[in-house]
Amino acid sequence: MKFSFQDDKYLYIVMDYLAGGDLLTILIKKDILTEEESRFYIGELILAVDSIHKMNYIHRDLKPDNILIRKDGHIILSDFGLSKHTDIGKQKSIVENNPPIQTKKT
Repeated sequence: MKFSFQDDKYLYIVMDYLAGGDLLTILIKKDILTEEESRFYIGELILAVDSIHKMNYIHRDLKPDNILIRKDGHIILSDFGLSKHTDIGKQKSIVENNPPIQTKKT
């Protein structure tokens, strides 16, 4: 959300326009993602979740409709209405402490 304002009748919320839609729409249109597309979106999701965990937040509502796609194809997490701040202190990054999975191409 960029900002909000209201008049006597309505509340207005101004947000970024994300031209790529959401992951649910992509899944409905394509039915099945390629392995490359799946790796890309899962990798981006891992980085996004790791980022919010570093700030001691838990999203608690991860689903394809809450994964928005920017025009350049990268993701934005949305809908933090169920998120929770925790006081668990500094956590180790799931990305930094786990080496990348190596796969064998056939």
